[in-house]
Amino acid sequence: MEEDELICRGHILNALSDRLYDLYTNTYSTRKIWEALENKYKAEEEGTKKFLISQYIDFKFFDEKLLLPQIHELQVIVNKLKVLKIELPEAFQVGAIVAKLPSSWKGYRKRILHKSEDYSLEEI
Repeated sequence: MEEDELICRGHILNALSDRLYDLYTNTYSTRKIWEALENKYKAEEEGTKKFLISQYIDFKFFDEKLLLPQIHELQVIVNKLKVLKIELPEAFQVGAIVAKLPSSWKGYRKRILHKSEDYSLEEI
């Protein structure tokens, strides 16, 4: 059992960057190292989720730029959210794109909002 603990600790420490290795090398409990690392990375992931959600909500389209590259930029954020297991329904994404269109697209936005049928991302 003690040998297993030593081997496991060695594997964990060997997988760490130099900075993290130096931080945990004096921690002898494998469980404490594992829990500290787990807490650290869960907190970072939550920060990433909040950051990406904030990016998505704050995203705006601008007249000065071509629209398709901006839509692609928004879709990159959506794909990063999917990796973090945050799924946005297609209807929500379509609504968000329509709501984020620049003021010069006001007429198009009104037409889409007043039509009864739903649009897909490709159709929009």
